[in-house]
Amino acid sequence: MIAGIGWAVMGIGALWMLLAAIGIHRMGSTLARLLVAGKAATMGIGAVLVGAAIVLRDPAGSGLLVLSALVLVVTTPAGAHALARSVRGVSPVAIADDAGPEADGDDAGPDDSRADRAAPDDVRPDGAPTTTADRTG
Repeated sequence: MIAGIGWAVMGIGALWMLLAAIGIHRMGSTLARLLVAGKAATMGIGAVLVGAAIVLRDPAGSGLLVLSALVLVVTTPAGAHALARSVRGVSPVAIADDAGPEADGDDAGPDDSRADRAAPDDVRPDGAPTTTADRTG
């Protein structure tokens, strides 16, 4: 009876992975494919591993299979999220330290970057930025 439940869970997981594979093939954009791979395939693999743990009936082996399923359920969506951020061109989020910018004597805030400011040579006397025609003329 217990083995039958395990085989049923593995069958559901295999069906879930088949649907994920079809979804990955049918989705048009990279982000949609990452969504399918990160969600549906994770659930399918997790169900197969849990079903195998039920069928195995060995405490050590079953524990490793369940632990593997838990690791996959936690890490695969996080990896898919990181890949999606890189596809969109978003830089990784930096973890700020507790000391803050005041600790090293730099009082420049996050909005004070060189890319946002025009150099003094690139500004006309009326305050408007110069163009290529202004520089060559």
